[in-house]
Amino acid sequence: MDFEFRSKVAEYFRSLADEDLARFFYEAMRARNEYRKHEDGEFWNDVYVIGITSHMSGEPAETYILAAAVDPDQPGLDDVKHLGANNSGECDTCKTPILTTSKVARCPVCESKVQCT
Repeated sequence: MDFEFRSKVAEYFRSLADEDLARFFYEAMRARNEYRKHEDGEFWNDVYVIGITSHMSGEPAETYILAAAVDPDQPGLDDVKHLGANNSGECDTCKTPILTTSKVARCPVCESKVQCT
């Protein structure tokens, strides 16, 4: 990849709010994700995600998956995007811990709705 082009792409990613970064990333990677569901209800998913890891001295790192809002047109979302991913929750379906800008997010792993606080 051309260095100048890569630098411009990296600069663009750095300029995005967490909500926009998550939405862009998951849209771009959708074609690479694999969802396999068997007739008996068993499944096996391989999905690309982006995460945020917090690590403090003397403690194990905690990784949360960055999620986007279920409804990108929800009232007020544009007003809080600049605050970053400061809402957290855990997906009831797959137990993935997530961080997001919104109060209701879509789990990037299984696509379930997640209530956040």
